[in-house]
Amino acid sequence: MHEWCPFHAAPSFVPRALLKQTRVIHNKTVHVSLFSQTEKCNPNVDVAFLIDSSGSISGKNYRKLKTFVANLAANFNISPRGSRAAVVLYSTGASTDIKFTDFTSSESFGRAVQQLRHHRGFTRIDLALQRAYYDLFSPRADSRYDVPKLAFLLTDGEQTPSPGAIPLDRAARFLKNEGVRLITIGIGKNVKEEELKSIASSDKDVILAETFDGLLEEVEPLTKSACEGFECKFPKKHKHTFFVVIVIVT
Repeated sequence: MHEWCPFHAAPSFVPRALLKQTRVIHNKTVHVSLFSQTEKCNPNVDVAFLIDSSGSISGKNYRKLKTFVANLAANFNISPRGSRAAVVLYSTGASTDIKFTDFTSSESFGRAVQQLRHHRGFTRIDLALQRAYYDLFSPRADSRYDVPKLAFLLTDGEQTPSPGAIPLDRAARFLKNEGVRLITIGIGKNVKEEELKSIASSDKDVILAETFDGLLEEVEPLTKSACEGFECKFPKKHKHTFFVVIVIVT
């Protein structure tokens, strides 16, 4: 019995010819082909980016932050039948600026990200988490039930104390209860690591970058880390299914 991969990612089957022979038996030409069928996972995801748009980020660094998001999103193969991406911007408030259904290619999504406004305000991380839940991942939102759900939260600071703010772990719990994997990314020296840990799905899902330039170098490692949880794990005896095709030509 197969051990299916987490998040119900659908396996795909890739046949590969291992051996081809042609023989003449009793005056008939016989073509024999041995194929291997390798099981791989379909890495389609619904991925959201919760982007800090507060005033503590300079205009130059905000552009680097948007470039990072565009580059990271491109690695998830956004397409009509593939991954989808969304964006929540937060500062004093929070808004869903890009929905999952808005763009169907990495190129169009990347261009939209580069056009995002810099709101400049406080850092209400709790509102970003709530907005992502209600607009993107709640049962009434438009995330898909049969693909992995992933959210990256990026910040250069810590939660701004505010009357009525809810604890970050509680805000994050709504997303986690919907099966969303939360990865937190802190940039610079003003981040509060304990806050990021209270939001992230695990301590391994907390990423710290010293500078915004250093953040751009994290695209490939972060993509690999994010996708590791989506890979299927099959018992060794099921990794390859072999089958023979015989064609007789008279």
